[in-house]
Amino acid sequence: MTMVKAYHGHEGFSLSGNGKGYRGVFYSNLLCNKAGVCLIFDESQTGFGRTGKRFAFEHFGVYPDIMVVGEFMTGGMFPMTAMVFTKELKRFFDVHPLIHLSTFGGHDVGCLVASAALDEYERTRPWENALEQGTTIMNELRSVMESNDYIKSLNGLGLLISLSLSSSEIVSRLGFSASKNGILVRKGTVDNCCVIIRSSLLITADEAESIIWGIKAAINDL
Repeated sequence: MTMVKAYHGHEGFSLSGNGKGYRGVFYSNLLCNKAGVCLIFDESQTGFGRTGKRFAFEHFGVYPDIMVVGEFMTGGMFPMTAMVFTKELKRFFDVHPLIHLSTFGGHDVGCLVASAALDEYERTRPWENALEQGTTIMNELRSVMESNDYIKSLNGLGLLISLSLSSSEIVSRLGFSASKNGILVRKGTVDNCCVIIRSSLLITADEAESIIWGIKAAINDL
């Protein structure tokens, strides 16, 4: 089995594939198909609309055999995760039911919460708003990046956005300044030279403008 985490959240939302980005993920799928190996997509951070599509794998033209989803499945209201797999694998798991146990698997309340949340996702389609507002934020921040030596790169997709800065100290300064402007950001835990901007999937155009203003003001204060 091969597991792919399309966007590495605490490494500046860089793409998988050794720097090859979309091609790296696509060729991973081709190699798995050729070798008869299952492709697993970890969608714990990217699932249910965060990247501007229901799931991140849809951006790459691939179809995983197994998909892992996190607490987004319950709208963050209940600790519930899931493993989703193809009909072919279901036949295997039906014959070997004890091979994929989990601590909280089949929790009655969790399943009810997840069912209601999934209906709400389909009703509101938050991935459409994430793509629209995320594109606006990325375009505005890209214009600032071109005239600021502290910013090394801007990465992400939808409302999964990260700024890579010149040092961890600059990241801390930007985070403090952004908080004074009412915007909370997070330093990457693996790459501590990146700032993670991860808002609600339901932000309005006005709220997106507030994020843009707050981040721009924080950058200008560096």
